Amino acid sequence: MPGMKRLALVLAAFGLLAAGALTVEARTKKGDQLYNQGQQAEQQRDFAKALEAYEKALAEDPGDISYQMAARRVRFQVGQAHVDRGEKLRSEGNLEEALIEFRQAFEIDPASPIAVQEIRRTLDMIEQQKGLKKPLPPEERGLTPAERARREADRRLASVMSIPQLKPLSPTLMSFKANNQPPRVIIETICKLAGINPIFDPDQAVQGQFRTPVMSVEWTNITIEEALNFIATQARLFWKPISQNAVFITVDNQNKRREVEEQVTRVFYISNVSAQNDLNEIRTAIQQMTGATRVAVSMAQNAIIIRGTADQVALAEILVRNLDRPKAEVVVDVVLMEASRTGSQTLTAAL
Repeated sequence: MPGMKRLALVLAAFGLLAAGALTVEARTKKGDQLYNQGQQAEQQRDFAKALEAYEKALAEDPGDISYQMAARRVRFQVGQAHVDRGEKLRSEGNLEEALIEFRQAFEIDPASPIAVQEIRRTLDMIEQQKGLKKPLPPEERGLTPAERARREADRRLASVMSIPQLKPLSPTLMSFKANNQPPRVIIETICKLAGINPIFDPDQAVQGQFRTPVMSVEWTNITIEEALNFIATQARLFWKPISQNAVFITVDNQNKRREVEEQVTRVFYISNVSAQNDLNEIRTAIQQMTGATRVAVSMAQNAIIIRGTADQVALAEILVRNLDRPKAEVVVDVVLMEASRTGSQTLTAAL
């Protein structure tokens, strides 16, 4: 008789376990299907569809850790997409439409500090522009106050520090032909055609180089800069603009270049590098590749300062843009849980 009772208890226990398993399977089967749909949509980068599927799966089983982590991860992606669209609209001057995008980002992901920040910033910009007597032009309407102040500072600095840019009377390409002429005659002729005033070095020691070698040229569809570069290369001359309609020509040697070549100072603010060793590596690369000797690092401003010729500074700018790149990031999903034997078993099964 006792044996029969024990057998009945064992059978009852197995029945309860089987019923529990069926209940769990029935409870999570639909959720798993929705979760798989969300994974497929996420792989296709359709984050809005993925979020919808994950939230439906989470509604089926709110306690499933995998559903929770997936929904949180994709919710961030969908919200960030609205933030990106809002920033693009704001840069184009469409403040009201940008505000709608930022608010949608906040509705999707209320935990996003970026969405809150951009909503406040855009509202401030709208209020500031309401008080203006004269509306801002479209290209400035989307600038934040900090960006507008920076642009004004850049304009002032450019007017003080800029190197003259040659602006011929006719920007169209020209055709030219000359036979057995000295460099000076050819330079004077092409400058006259372009409305540019040539000024030759008055140093008597270099006058002979303006007369040799005698050359023949024939150009079609060429700019004044390209023509001057061609003559300078053939005759070993050096030229530079001294105003919008005047150029200075002298011989090309180290002493003359040091004497007349413009020196430019630029500050490059580094965004993605902060360690001193990394900044020093960028400085070394600039020195080796450009030949500029005056390159300094400002750790306080996280910047690199260079003084050199216009060509050296232009090459340094290209190097900085290519070297100052963001490092790879890893996004880690973290969920804080209370440890228990049942919870550990559930989490292990989910993973």
